[in-house]
Amino acid sequence: MARLILLQNPLAPYDREEAELAPGQAVIDWLQEHYPNGCGPNGEPWPLRFFVNGQELELDNLDLVPEPDDIVLLAVVPGFIALVTAVVTAIITAALSFVIGLIFAERPSVPGFADQQSSARDKSTVYDVRAQQNAARIGEPIPVAYGQVLTVPDYAMQPHRWYDNNNDVWLDSLMVLSQGEVDVQEVLLGDTNVNSLMSGTFWWAMIPPWRHQQTLGNLGFFSNFYENVVTCPEVDGQRFENTGDSAGYFRLSKTGFTGRYITFDLEWPGGLFEQQSWGPTGNAVDFNVIVQQVDAAGNFTGYWQQFFFTEARFWGLDVVRQTYSMDMGFSSSWAAALFRSSNQHADGRHIDAFKWSGLKLYADLVQYPVYGNVTLLAVRIKASQGIGDGQQQIRVRMTRRLPILGAGPLQATTNPADALVDIYTNMDYGARRPRDELDLGKLNQLWHLWNGYQFGAVYTGATTVWQALVQSVQGMAAAPLPLGSFLSVAQDGIKPARSMLFTEQNISRDSFVVSYDFDKVGANDGVEVEYREPTNFSPAYARVPSSSVDPEKIVLFGCVEARHAFQYARLTWNRRLAQRKTLEFATELEGLIPYPGERVAVSHTLPQWGISGFVADASGSTVTVDRDLPWETTTAPYAMMFRTAEGEPSTIVTVTRGSWPNVAILGAPPLGPDGLPIVFHVGDRQENTHFVFGSSSTMVRDFVLTELRPKTGSQVTLAGLVYNPNIFAGTLDFLAGPVP
Repeated sequence: MARLILLQNPLAPYDREEAELAPGQAVIDWLQEHYPNGCGPNGEPWPLRFFVNGQELELDNLDLVPEPDDIVLLAVVPGFIALVTAVVTAIITAALSFVIGLIFAERPSVPGFADQQSSARDKSTVYDVRAQQNAARIGEPIPVAYGQVLTVPDYAMQPHRWYDNNNDVWLDSLMVLSQGEVDVQEVLLGDTNVNSLMSGTFWWAMIPPWRHQQTLGNLGFFSNFYENVVTCPEVDGQRFENTGDSAGYFRLSKTGFTGRYITFDLEWPGGLFEQQSWGPTGNAVDFNVIVQQVDAAGNFTGYWQQFFFTEARFWGLDVVRQTYSMDMGFSSSWAAALFRSSNQHADGRHIDAFKWSGLKLYADLVQYPVYGNVTLLAVRIKASQGIGDGQQQIRVRMTRRLPILGAGPLQATTNPADALVDIYTNMDYGARRPRDELDLGKLNQLWHLWNGYQFGAVYTGATTVWQALVQSVQGMAAAPLPLGSFLSVAQDGIKPARSMLFTEQNISRDSFVVSYDFDKVGANDGVEVEYREPTNFSPAYARVPSSSVDPEKIVLFGCVEARHAFQYARLTWNRRLAQRKTLEFATELEGLIPYPGERVAVSHTLPQWGISGFVADASGSTVTVDRDLPWETTTAPYAMMFRTAEGEPSTIVTVTRGSWPNVAILGAPPLGPDGLPIVFHVGDRQENTHFVFGSSSTMVRDFVLTELRPKTGSQVTLAGLVYNPNIFAGTLDFLAGPVP
């Protein structure tokens, strides 16, 4: 009968309900019988994932009637896994892939030191440091920074211009630096440090979460710096040259936005003057604005106000600019129109044509949370002070503040271990897992080992928890190691002690495979690591060996030091040269199985066959074959293996020379796949039994485990790379000595 497994928590794969489906019973029938309300024991709704023999199916297929040997898995995805504002989305991905491999005997995605660079072989999609302008990325994840980075922050509100009475142009911007808190070391306008600009040209202020408290109106540093300004996009340079010219009515906001204060911007691009024979003199222009109250549908309600203005400022031949304010007396939705009432003189001496360059509503400040747990940057630029229009790129050099290993006060840190802990535990964008699920003892050791290196990166897009965890420690030659619902770290490096010995007594029969990786035609002749140059965060490259012309290209996410990049490239190249031997075998040790990254010793008999033939006679432990065996030219100890009547190989047995060169004395009866002594066929109606003869030597080697994967029943397949401490020479400094 088909077997059904109900897994109510993929993070606890061994805690599951198992049942056998009756012949002809559909999966949905079993669910309705045992869980008629479609809910778990606590009454919560079940978001399910449905697998048959390891293949995921749509829930529409729950009416499927499985075949008698099918394995059906129903995995309940906990609701807390869905992250809303997250840049890292779900540790359930790694947990569920492990469960599927555990149940269906498939190969789970467990990282090994052999392919540490694979996750970064292609350019990361979560961090792009290309030169770009600041932008409002509506609907995109809020960036998360780690370590010290030079970043181009996003707008928290659309920047807006305004003009003062001195004819200056100002630009106000509010930007998001990162989730959490940061220390700002430097603010750049393009490539210029703003501290080198003229006094009174550039102001900035960092607003941590504790200051803005996630709501509007708590900035409190610049006068008239407003956070909720709505700009009317329809107003964009309409010209007013003649008497009676008008434009509007333009609605100031979408439905739901209300405000009391309105501003509009005018510019006289040719100046505002009258040309006399002795030179320019002052001139004046009259204009008025009518503001209509509108309802939610945009229809006029009947209430309106008219405002009259005169502009007569004289700035010679220079452009004249001004922002004008209107107080409507109460908050509502509004639409506005502008009219020119001054005459246009026909003498050509009066220069007074103007354009309507902006219309803005200072919308009411809401009291509910608007910002997340983020650090903001408020910027005010005097755009008329030799900075063009103020639209240049603003960049910020900053360092993330985190509690060390997730506990204690916030501190500026670049340690990869702090990033890993934050990714796993953060309640806003991380996995939201408790800190006591981390292997804090080992992480504390690694924190001190890694302290001379940096992880400097900004996650700007959506990714999984697993990918983020892998990237945070990849540059340290390490990998996250899930142990059920417990998270540790597997660290590559010198391992002074073996954790276990595997021999033919605990290696499953016929599962031992040793391979050697030879260079193939077209193989890369080196390694090139891409990292971020710390001064301007542009891509830089480290190549090992320096003479390489066709290197393997690796993007080392979060690496911001040339020394680190070269050491990682050397480590990767050393692995390629010295870790060519791999092995794989199955075992049934279950709870005694070591973890990936541990050093183990393996002892196994490896025969070297030299001659084959047929058995001519067999009596007891004496076997006579059809040819003389090369005893003198074969290195002892000697071994033989036989083929059963079904074509299967027997066990390997040691042999000694008999009274003649074609006679061998067996050290033990050769066994077939059923565990019973094989039957020798000699001179009967069946073909004589085949044999092979050769030398039997015992291989004893140390390997580093790179992978564990369930096989069948209680068996687990282990894979590893040959252990060679020489590969760590000249690489990461802390790999010169033992690692935990």
